[in-house]
Amino acid sequence: MTQDTNTVVASAATQNDVLPTDQLSVLGTLMTPTGPRAILRTSNGHVRTVSVGDRTFNGQVVAIGETRVILNGLVGQTVLDMPS
Repeated sequence: MTQDTNTVVASAATQNDVLPTDQLSVLGTLMTPTGPRAILRTSNGHVRTVSVGDRTFNGQVVAIGETRVILNGLVGQTVLDMPS
């Protein structure tokens, strides 16, 4: 079953140039019974949900907060913040 998205909702949910398209970005974070999870978008557009301890191309997820994800990788620590 599919439905067309209301134009007001689509306009509010679609904002141009908010997330960089050439790097890993945080789309959101959530709490689950097993701990925090983060929704990440890769530079090639793939979306993935990760937990602390998971590995990404940019490094291992070491912390997930309300608005950020911290990775440890070959270049050191990387902090990814959700856009405000």
